[in-house]
Amino acid sequence: MRVYRRVRRLKAGERPTSRLMGNRCAEVQGFNIHANVRVAGNDRQGLEALCRYVGRPPLSDARLQERDDGNLSLRLKRAWSDGTTHLLLSPGELIEKLIPLIPRPRAHTMRYHGVLAPASGWRAEVVPRKVGKTLEQVAQRNRGVGESIRIPWADLLKRVFKIDVLACSRCGGRMKVLAVVMNETALAAILEHLSIDAEAPRIAEARPPPIDWDAA
Repeated sequence: MRVYRRVRRLKAGERPTSRLMGNRCAEVQGFNIHANVRVAGNDRQGLEALCRYVGRPPLSDARLQERDDGNLSLRLKRAWSDGTTHLLLSPGELIEKLIPLIPRPRAHTMRYHGVLAPASGWRAEVVPRKVGKTLEQVAQRNRGVGESIRIPWADLLKRVFKIDVLACSRCGGRMKVLAVVMNETALAAILEHLSIDAEAPRIAEARPPPIDWDAA
């Protein structure tokens, strides 16, 4: 497999190199920018819609088709300015293009370029100025002034795993975190006192997929 080979394209005639696609939306040489969406700090429904849009998968299975030669044809939602309608990829090339989309650990996944870059001298000309209450002020009003706007770890665990770790299994009351113990010896002593095994369960070794003896 050749690494970092230029993606092959299937074209359907030449198109203009630039065009206006709507209000505050333009396309120049295949690069598209849309600057007509603004979500207010207290617009929770709009923020949810924006998060759902950003969290979409990188491509749709409905637009990906396997060709007779073993390559994959990815149909574009709209033809590019140079007439490209499909991207032609081998299975290895498809994986190669998807790998850079995996976020690096402990790194910001959003980057701003051009006039939207943090150090751009024109950023103040295109970014809306703060009007009314900011998102932080709204969060402080909902949670209490002076409290952190971060979502507590217990609430995050409840959202992901549907387990309320601060709910007492005996009385159903709310528990509080009294201390965080990081010392291994102290942890073992506490678990032993509670009659809980201090050794982590052994992870089973990986096994190959089952064999279909009828097909073999």
